[in-house]
Parts: sequence; structure tokens; C-alpha cells
Amino acid sequence: MIGSLIAGYRVVTELGAGPSGSVYYAEHPVIGRRAAIKVLSPAISSARERLDRYITHLKIVSSIRHPNIVDVLDIGQVPAVPSARGSGLNTPPDAELTFVVMEMLEGESLGERLERVGALDEAAAVRILVQIASAVGAAHDRGLVHAALKAENVFITNSVDYPDFVKVLDFGAYKLQAPGALTASHYLAPELTAEVEPDSGADVYAAGILAYEMLVGAPPFVREHEAHLDPEARLPPLPPHERRAGISRALSGVVMRAIAQNPDQRWPSLRDFRRSIERASSPASTAVAAAPTALPEPAGPATPAEVQRTERVQAKKVGRALSNIILRRISENRLQLPSMPLVALKCLDVLRDPNVTFADVARVIEQDPVIASRVLRVVNSAAYSRRHVVKTLDQAISQIGVKPMRILLVEVAACQVFTSRSAGIRQKFKLIWEHCLAVGMLARDLAHCLRSRVEPDAAYLGGLLHDIGKPIIGGLLLEAERKLIEELDVPWMTESLWQKTVAESHRSVGAAVAAAWKLPAEVIEAVERCDSYDREAGPHGCGNLVRFANTLAKREGIYVGDVGGDEIIAAVLQGRAVLGVDEATEATLIATLRDRTSAVTAGRTHRSAAGADRPHRARTA
Repeated sequence: MIGSLIAGYRVVTELGAGPSGSVYYAEHPVIGRRAAIKVLSPAISSARERLDRYITHLKIVSSIRHPNIVDVLDIGQVPAVPSARGSGLNTPPDAELTFVVMEMLEGESLGERLERVGALDEAAAVRILVQIASAVGAAHDRGLVHAALKAENVFITNSVDYPDFVKVLDFGAYKLQAPGALTASHYLAPELTAEVEPDSGADVYAAGILAYEMLVGAPPFVREHEAHLDPEARLPPLPPHERRAGISRALSGVVMRAIAQNPDQRWPSLRDFRRSIERASSPASTAVAAAPTALPEPAGPATPAEVQRTERVQAKKVGRALSNIILRRISENRLQLPSMPLVALKCLDVLRDPNVTFADVARVIEQDPVIASRVLRVVNSAAYSRRHVVKTLDQAISQIGVKPMRILLVEVAACQVFTSRSAGIRQKFKLIWEHCLAVGMLARDLAHCLRSRVEPDAAYLGGLLHDIGKPIIGGLLLEAERKLIEELDVPWMTESLWQKTVAESHRSVGAAVAAAWKLPAEVIEAVERCDSYDREAGPHGCGNLVRFANTLAKREGIYVGDVGGDEIIAAVLQGRAVLGVDEATEATLIATLRDRTSAVTAGRTHRSAAGADRPHRARTA
């Protein structure tokens, strides 16, 4: 086989061999893509009935397209080479061998990992186990079982972005065996005999054995020779927490139920097993395992408070990892950030010229109808209180002024980030944009009334852009969820978990956008650090102004997501102390906030960024 072409791949070397055939490493001679090619033995390739069952099984598994199931790229036949003939096999001269082309994986099998390091820490074991259960559970949803689940068929890939990323191998391998010829192993469910076909319960048992091995570093049976005895002859296995210190009783109980000898006492499905594992390993879990030799009771439905706590923990972990991945890809130019419209960039360059005329600026702006119409709408709004409608761009720009014009261009660019062709996403982004407008206006007003050294325009931009990372993160999550639903027909995360994950990961991404747009350093810092107060900066910190404005907007209900009442009260009191704001000033600031925000989003701008330098009386309710 070495050197031959199979399905367009050149076979380079043999990776291993077993009873069912040999696996080879191969490369595509043109594009360089690597693949693993399994060539089935002559005996199996000629067993047409078993082979047909195996190929049908593989086709269904391949159609699932689960991220934790190894990808099958091609299936076909190749002429048997001379070395495969003979040896007493009586292979016909024109015999063909069946091959399966799969993605090439780099890393190690779970068996190799356990042999190398022994028992895994609880977090790593849970991380791997959840992926195994998700992959095999997805096959169960299609009416398939694995029936050959073992440490050697779980591969852990080398991935920088996703540590301990799992690929489950050898789906359908048991179909290649002769009927009733199941290979004996300690992963084999005790109820399986020559007359019993494997079912999903057998996979739950095997997954439980894998969990036990990862946590303890050894099979669940105290004596090695008992592994293959009849169930009645075995001593009950000790729970994992009794064999290794540090394992939680809750997690130990979940594993013990999975390896129950009676299949009716196991978890009903791998989905139930996975959810129980996640709940038992959560820091919020208060579950207590049953007595060492008793089966744990089925977990009841989680209370709303438990769900909130669990989602908060999950969101922090996912959000932190997601933010790091995105920032790394931004630094490597593998993820493009939202950019300003080309005309806005040109206009900002023109505005930097001290000798520029309003006509020069108008000629640039008229190239973008969206920006041009926005400029005209602003100058004809109530903020300018004009008797006659302004119809030309150069007149509009002269009325707005150079400095407010720069702010308006940033505002237009930011607004475009919060747009989407998807109706569902568009509505969510619209609500986030309304919140950003409210925070921007409040931050600017705070800078005015507190006589802060922060420029009001900078405070406005900090508030306007403080959540600009949300549509970027949210869009990525929603796109990933849509693809998973299309492929797996299962939801990925709840609405509240989606919101929490976005909230945990968007700050640094938003700061990267502000930096890419070359905004002032205080604006960038406000976007990145407005989740906490800088007490030393007081009212002269842009981030402090934005944080307090953000808190007030949330309290007024101009926000997307759930906010606890106690949390908001504490944040308001803290903000008053840091900024020195009294209740009367606060009441004045928020008196017309909702009306002003609604006016801007409805296109009836009472006081946009472009009107920031206008007299205070122009701000009508």
C-alpha cells in the first residue's frame, strides 16, 4: 500500500494494524491535506453482508457532523495488493479491499493518556467525558449505538484553542464482527451475550467505565481477575471517591449509577448522564451522593436559582476562553473587526486638514447616501431649532461644525455594527444599540454637570461604544448555534446563558474595535474597564462616568438582559459615592432619558452627538 494512491491521497506510512485491517497515514499530492486511511482486511472486505451494515452505519454517523465525531471523508474500494493475497486467505485475483478515508488527527488516545499520566484531575475528566457523551448521544438520537466504546477509541487532539478536544473513533466497528462475536473487555455491559444486540444502555455503561478509569486510574473492579466474571460473582466496585481522595461524592455517585449491573438502574440516556455530570461538577452543586454501595437517586429538575448559578459559572468560563480566542485571532489577522465606512474614514482624514472647507467635506460625504442622509437629518432635528429646512450638505456641515462632525461619523459607523440581515438578531442588536445611546448621552451629561476633566465628547463615545463588542461576540455565538441546530437539531445554549456569555467576553473585543478606529486612549480604556470603578480617578475618569451611566440606564430598564434589583441598588450607591452625585442631580439626568433615546432610534433626533455643543435648552423632552 505504501506509495499507492487511494481516493486521491498518496499513502505514506502505516500507522497500525488490527484484526479488521490496517490504518495508513496519507497526504494529498496537490493540496497537501493529510488523512488517515483504514483499509479493511480481505476477510472483512469479502463479507458483503457485514460490510454493507458497516458502510450504512458510517454513512449515518457521517451525516450527523458532530464536532466530537471523527470526520469520514470518503469510502470506496481499492484492488488488493499482492501482499494482501495468499497467506491461506484464498483471495481471488480480482479481489478489492474496502477503504475508509478519515481526517488525520494529531494527539494521543485516551488510553495512551491514562497510561502516561494515570488518573486525570476531575476537571479534565469531566471535560473529556462530556464530549464523549455528547458525541455518542448524538448517534443515539439517530438510532445508532457505538458498542465499541473504550479508551483506545477516544482520541484527544493537540489543540491550542481547545484543550483536551475529543474525537470519538470507530463508530460502527462492531458491525464488522460476526453476529454474537462481541469482543470481551471490561467496557462490555454485563447483559450483553451472543443473543443480545447492543443498545444505548451498553454505551452508557461503557461511558461510565471510562469515567471511572479517568477519575481513579484503574477499572472499577477491585480485583483484576474479576473483570470478566459473571455479574453475580463480582464484588461490588468501590465508588471513585473511596479509591482516590479529592473526587466529589456527587460526581462519584453519577458514575456509579452509569455502571450499574442492572441496565434499568442506569441513566436513561447519555444526555441525562452528561447533564448530571455537569451538574455534579459545578461549583454551585450541593448534591450529596448516596451511600457507597447504593445507587444514587435520579437528579430532579434544577431550581431557577440553581440554573442561574450554574449558567453564571458556565458563562464566566466560556466567556473568558472565547475572548482569549478572538483576541488571539485578531492579533494574527485571522478575524476581521468591523471597520468604519470608507467614506467616513476619508472624511475624518479631510477634517484633520486645518484648511479644509465645508464644500470639501461635503464632496466626500455625498459619496455615501447613508451618511449624507444622516447628516441632513441631524441638522434638521430639534437640536438646531431651524425655521427652514437645510437641503445641501455643505450648509449642513457648516451648521454642525468640525468637531461634532467627527463624533457623528463615529456614531454612524457604530450604528452599522449593530445591524444584521437576520430579523431575530437584528431585534436583539437594536435593543443593545438603544442601551448604548442611553449610556452615551448620560455619560456626556455627567461630564457636563460634574465639571469633569473628561471631554464630554469622549464620555459620549465611551458610553456609545461600551457594548460594541456585544454584536461581534453575539453574532459569532448565534451563527455557531444556527449551524449546530441545522446539523444536530438540538439547541446549543439558553437565551440567558447566551446573554451571560456575551456579557463576560465582549469588553476586550470592544476595546480592540475602538483602538482600530483610532479613538482617544481614554475612550478605549473606558470601553475595556467600565465594569468596575477607579476610586482614585473619581468623576475625572471616563470609565467611571460610563459605568455609572450604564448602571442608571439598566435601572431605567433600557437594557438587554436580566439585572438583579440588589445588584443595581449596590452599583448605584457605589457610583454616587465615587462620583459625588446626589439624588437630585441623578433625577435630573434620567428625567428625559427614555424619551431622548426613543427619539434618536426613531429618527427624531432631539440631541445627537452632532448637537452636543448646542445650548442645553435645545434638549427638549
